[in-house]
Amino acid sequence: MVVAKAKAPSETQYVRKVQGWIFTLGAAVALRDLARAIRTGRTREFWKADREPLAERHQVPLEELVPVFEEGFLREARALRMEVPENLASLWLRRYGLARARDLSETTAKGLRALLAEAIKWGEHPEEAARRIRDLVGLTERQARALMARRRALLEEGLPPGKVEAIVSRQARRMLRRRAETIARTEFIAAQNHSRLEAWREAQRQGVIRRGAMKEWVTAFDERTCPICSALHGERRPLDEPFSIGVMAPPAHPACRCSINLV
Repeated sequence: MVVAKAKAPSETQYVRKVQGWIFTLGAAVALRDLARAIRTGRTREFWKADREPLAERHQVPLEELVPVFEEGFLREARALRMEVPENLASLWLRRYGLARARDLSETTAKGLRALLAEAIKWGEHPEEAARRIRDLVGLTERQARALMARRRALLEEGLPPGKVEAIVSRQARRMLRRRAETIARTEFIAAQNHSRLEAWREAQRQGVIRRGAMKEWVTAFDERTCPICSALHGERRPLDEPFSIGVMAPPAHPACRCSINLV
């Protein structure tokens, strides 16, 4: 019997892993580079996700999900009594993992560039702003702008700068923890769904399941169900075609809890 090469982490374990990762991002950014970007105004060039070594070294640890993908694939393979192809890890990374890592890295980069642009806009001292910003690396652009708006509002209220920075720092940590949890849960669900889809596609290639087999979107209905997922429930597509929103399998959005069935 073929088994996964490594034990898959639980969703909770993976959440903790990603939270640990996100709180190390700032340490990877050199203060002098941040200060230089603020001083020169060249924020758009900072941390290019497609070629910057910093982005490559500090991408979301999606490789930790390879065992999740392997276990899901093997579970379907046993149920379908199909042959298992070599190197499932490569299949996962090639079809999904590498692209997602780049996307998430670019989201982080946009958040960082927003923080740098804000420091330039308000004429902050480059070195002082760099020290403050480094603790905020990992926020999305939306989170970064919201946090800076909160900081400006507190300063305008006349609160002492030291107290303002303490408040902002606590809020930033909550935001970072929340973003890490969202990333982890979203990617965990993605690994599970894509493992099933890839097993079905391989089974179809082997002739184990019929050529007309389809995948069906299954929405988790409760008080948290969003309009996007409600509309997708029951939608069917051939295994090699995307659903109407352009994805091959859930998630449809961050924190999506949907799944797929073979029909």
